[in-house]
Amino acid sequence: MSPTIDEQKSTGRSLEEVVVLSDGRLGREVAAAASFCGLKVHIICLETEKCDCQADGFKADLKAKVQRWTLSASEAKAVLSRISTLKELKSLPAKAWLVVDATNGGLEKKKELLRRLEVACGADVIVAVNPGGVAVAKLCAGISHPGSVVGLRFFPPVWDSPKLEVIPGRNSTPEAVAAVSEFVKRMGKTPVVTPDIPGAYSVRSFVSLLNSAMKTVDAGGKICGTDNSLRSAMGLTSGPFALADSIGLDVISEWCEDLVRESGSAEFSAHRMLTERVGRREIGFECGKGFFEYTTDGRACCPGKSTK
Repeated sequence: MSPTIDEQKSTGRSLEEVVVLSDGRLGREVAAAASFCGLKVHIICLETEKCDCQADGFKADLKAKVQRWTLSASEAKAVLSRISTLKELKSLPAKAWLVVDATNGGLEKKKELLRRLEVACGADVIVAVNPGGVAVAKLCAGISHPGSVVGLRFFPPVWDSPKLEVIPGRNSTPEAVAAVSEFVKRMGKTPVVTPDIPGAYSVRSFVSLLNSAMKTVDAGGKICGTDNSLRSAMGLTSGPFALADSIGLDVISEWCEDLVRESGSAEFSAHRMLTERVGRREIGFECGKGFFEYTTDGRACCPGKSTK
C-alpha cells in the first residue's frame, strides 16, 4: 500500500517538491506550470540529445510569455529559480515522493520507463504516468508495485488547462490516487477522475475530432476555416489542427496506433493527412511546420502563407 500524504510528511517528504520527467516541450511546460504555483521542481531529461538545450528552452518559453503579457519578468525569474536539473533517475532527491511523467511514447517505451522507475524509486514513491493511448493497468503489467502508479494526462498548453485527467489503474491504491489529485490541485487545476480505458476520455475524443476535421478538409474544406469554425462552434481554446501541432503530430500518430491496437477499431486509424506530414517530419510547432506554418516568434500562419 502506498503511504498516505500525512505518512509521507512524517518522513520529511512533501508534495512541495516533485520530480518531472521530460523529453521535450511538454515536460518543460509541466515543470514551469508547477513551479509557477510555488512547487520546487526537479526535472530529468530522458532524451540525452535534448538535455543541453533544455535550459534554453525554459528561457525561450518564459520569454514568450513575458512578451505576450501573460507573465511578468519577475514571475518568470521566480519560476526558473524553483527548477533544478537532475542528470539521472537514481539521483532523486530525498524529499520528493511524486514522480510526474511528462514524456511521450507508446506501450513498450512506457513499460520500460516504469521498470526503470521501480528500480530507482522503490514502492514508496508515487508515479503519475502519462499513458498515451494505453490503459494504465496494461502499462503496469510486469512491475512489482502497480499500486504506486496512477495515470495523469497533460494536454498543451499545460498552463491554460483548467482540468487534468487522473486515471487510476486496476491496482492503483486510494493513497496514490489522492496524492496525484492533490498535486493537480496544487497546480491550481481540477482533477477529473476517469476510467482506465485506452486513451481515457481526452485522447479518444481528440483523435476522433481530428480525424473528422481531416475528413472535412478532404471533402473540400480548408485547414484554417475548419479549425476556426470548430473552435468557435464548440467553445474550444484551440481548434483541432492547432492543438495537434502543439501536441506533436508524431505523438498523435502513436496515439492512433495504440488505440487501434487496444480497441480493435479502425475508427482511430491515422488519416492520410497525418501520416504524410509525419513521414515528412512536419510534426508541428516544435519544428516550425505541421498543419500550420510557424514564424520564428511562434505565430501560426495558414498553409502557404508567408512565415517571415
